[in-house]
Amino acid sequence: MSPEVIATLTSGAMLLVSIIGGFGWMVRRIDAVDARAETRTVLLEEKVTRRMDALEARTEQRFAESEQRTEQRLTEFEQRTEQRLTESEQRTAQRFAELGQRTEQRLTEVDDRLTQVERRLVERIDGIAQELVEVKIAIARLEGPTPRFITAR
Repeated sequence: MSPEVIATLTSGAMLLVSIIGGFGWMVRRIDAVDARAETRTVLLEEKVTRRMDALEARTEQRFAESEQRTEQRLTEFEQRTEQRLTESEQRTAQRFAELGQRTEQRLTEVDDRLTQVERRLVERIDGIAQELVEVKIAIARLEGPTPRFITAR
């Protein structure tokens, strides 16, 4: 073997060792970067999880407060509506009572007027009947026997 072949083989071996060393260094470097990335990822995941948990807790709290406010507003609305309905029913009952009283009063007035008219008609009919009797008597006197005069003695 000639020194050139040995030098070439040695250079090839050295080149191969340096390439393998470079690959080893790269692998170690990638592992370190990967470990740091893994650590950062875990920390980031923990941070995101904490933030999401806090966000979820705030959101649940806001929903609970919103539900409570909505429930309170609905309760107040129901109370106001019930109160308004009760007042409306009372006003309606009062109006019907007033209407009944006015109707009763008007019917009483009409009844009084009819009674007065009836009384006047009865009086007129009685007056006409009395006049008719007088007319009958007058006619009977006119048609009846001649009156006899009693002479004085």
